[in-house]
Order: sequence, then structure tokens, then C-alpha cells
Amino acid sequence: MTESRVAKRYAEAIFRAAQDRRAVDEIGGELIDLSHAIEAVPEARAMIKHPEVPPERSLEILNRVFSGELEPETMGLLRLLVERGRLEELENVIEIYRQLADEAARIHRGEVRSVVPLSEAQMARLQAALSRHTGGTVTLESRLDPSLLAGIWVRVGDYVLDASASGRLETLRQTLMEVRGQGL
Repeated sequence: MTESRVAKRYAEAIFRAAQDRRAVDEIGGELIDLSHAIEAVPEARAMIKHPEVPPERSLEILNRVFSGELEPETMGLLRLLVERGRLEELENVIEIYRQLADEAARIHRGEVRSVVPLSEAQMARLQAALSRHTGGTVTLESRLDPSLLAGIWVRVGDYVLDASASGRLETLRQTLMEVRGQGL
């Protein structure tokens, strides 16, 4: 997903409004639910985004479907996106909003790759160690990656820990290439 400047402005605006109301989590949850609802009904998404559907009709549909269900800030965001022909930015706005909320709460999302599934205890220890390292709360998504051969690979933001056999073999290969290049 590419981050556009337009989406960033919308996300920052709704995030500030959510902070002012102390409703960051509530509005964030609504945005995610809204995204799922629109994705679940392709006809609704197509009708709302269809260029021949006037914005007034799209707003009427949104009001009928979501009236009373969404916070005023969320409805306001939808109205602005429709009125300005930017509804396609909704997914980007939601992702940027999540990043802003995580940053404000000092939550760092990351991923861990391993050849075999990590146990809950291993994940908890790894998250605790990374939380100490980052000074915030770390949540990890786990993926299996047989190309590692053994060990784990972790990324949290810009921090990467490669404790895999394939990573060590690559480091050894690069070292040998450097030595070979020096004529030793």
C-alpha cells in the first residue's frame, strides 16, 4: 500500500480529532470495521466509487447504511472523501491512522520469521526482549520461512535481527568474497 500525501492529511486530521475526544481506539476500530464492511460487499464499494454515481447519491447510501452506527468524525471523514472524489484513499487513511495511533501509544509492530512455529512462551520472551529494546510495546506477526534453514529473523521498524543459518551463511560468503577481492 502506497502512502499518499492526501491520505496522510486525512489520517492526521481524523487522528487529531480522535485525540481531542480521547477516542483514538474507538475511531480506529470503526475505521477498520468500515473497511471490512465496504470490502465485504463489492457491489456497495463499486456503487460508492463508480464515477457515474453522483457524490450526493453516494452520501445518501453512506448515510442510510452507517447513520447512527459511526462516530461523527468517521462519518465526516467518509463525507469528505466522497465529496472530494477520494474514497479510494480510505485504505491508506486507515493504515496511516493505525500507524499514528501505534506511535502515540508507543506500540511497535514487527514480524518474526522462523523455520518452525514458535511456541507462545518463545513469542512472549521475544516480545518482552524487543519491548525492552524499543522502550515500548512490541507486537509480532509470526511467519514460517523455510529459506532461513534454522534460527529466526526479526524486524521491528528499522531494527533487524538476523539470527538465521541462511543469514550467517550469507555473512560468511560476503566475508570470503572480500578476502578474495583483497588477494589474500
